[in-house]
Amino acid sequence: MLLDVTDQSRGEPLLSNSAESAKGGGLRKMNLLFVYGTLKKGFGNHRVLYDGNAPPTLLSSNAYTYDTKWDIIPNGPRGGGFPYLIPGDYSVMGELYLVNDKVFKQCDGLEGYPNFYDRHLIPISLRESPRVQDIQMAWAYVPADAESLRKRVDEQNEFWGTGVYMSNQRTKVWVDHP
Repeated sequence: MLLDVTDQSRGEPLLSNSAESAKGGGLRKMNLLFVYGTLKKGFGNHRVLYDGNAPPTLLSSNAYTYDTKWDIIPNGPRGGGFPYLIPGDYSVMGELYLVNDKVFKQCDGLEGYPNFYDRHLIPISLRESPRVQDIQMAWAYVPADAESLRKRVDEQNEFWGTGVYMSNQRTKVWVDHP
């Protein structure tokens, strides 16, 4: 299921989620944003997705990283706090939102972009077992030191803890409400 988000009056796309827009920072009008942790509905930072009093536009509460090249881990040996999306062997389940530039910049501030988290344009599906035509490119916040975090997890297995729920053998979901 592909999303058609266009300015009907002009017939031009409202989304900036493309490789071309990523080169220039990627912000233009509306953006697809994949959230997997504390920005999800019901979590403490969800309020950041609001534009003033206007609630965010939720496109799917069941969005998945398309390829199984990700992992989700708590932010420390005891878990809690917030999760990290790092390279791995799983699909991660989250929510897909349509956000304007103002909200995207609010998220940048929360996530400490570009120093603490970086933005990555990653393939997202609205199905757990997608077909290629079901894929959307969406922005996701990934720790700036994701590769070193992956190495620490592999070497010390120090991050597995509370907060991560394995929904099946290949999909992980962040469920720990802070």
